[in-house]
Amino acid sequence: MITAHGGALGTGRNSQKYFDGIDRYGAQALEVDIRRVGGELILSHNPTLCKRGKLTLAYALGLAKERGLRINCDTKSRNLAPDVERLAKQLGATANIYFTGSVDEREAANLTECEVYFNRLQGISYTQGNAAQIRRRLESYASPVYAGINVSRARATKAFLQECLSEGVKVSLYTVDKDEELAVYCPMGLFNITTNRPDRAAQIVAQCAKGDCV
Repeated sequence: MITAHGGALGTGRNSQKYFDGIDRYGAQALEVDIRRVGGELILSHNPTLCKRGKLTLAYALGLAKERGLRINCDTKSRNLAPDVERLAKQLGATANIYFTGSVDEREAANLTECEVYFNRLQGISYTQGNAAQIRRRLESYASPVYAGINVSRARATKAFLQECLSEGVKVSLYTVDKDEELAVYCPMGLFNITTNRPDRAAQIVAQCAKGDCV
């Protein structure tokens, strides 16, 4: 899967222009940053810009459901995920979302349907030699909510990612923008690649599907 990073192709994070660009991305998912203002879930990366009048999560979920896309819900503070899932249930959009960001293992226990790809697991570093431990931790919860891990391209080594694939650990990798990196990671078989250049990532995936990887 390819996720268009918030503000992909220079459209601006969480902006109307970003959502208007869907047809250019060739992506299967969009990324949004979620905060709470009063009782409303809004889209905002920067807390100083977190105010009423921003686009709402309800808008993004409705659009995702209409267009058959997924939404990467990057929660920017703790204890937002249950409210996000509750809203998704109301809109019939639970199948359209997955979580990254601040959701930890304890908070994920309050979810019933929506997948979490953890930015961190308590006491386990995302480094080579730990993939089996990561798999066992996720499996210990016996719940599809505990789906996988969300890993920074700047920190993860290719050897670690290959180890995760061998262990059956689902990995979402962010943020991959350079041509040479897209050419390496897109064909690997990871669960997701998040990129500011989703159009180029989609092109590389299509070439690889034809046996013509760059």
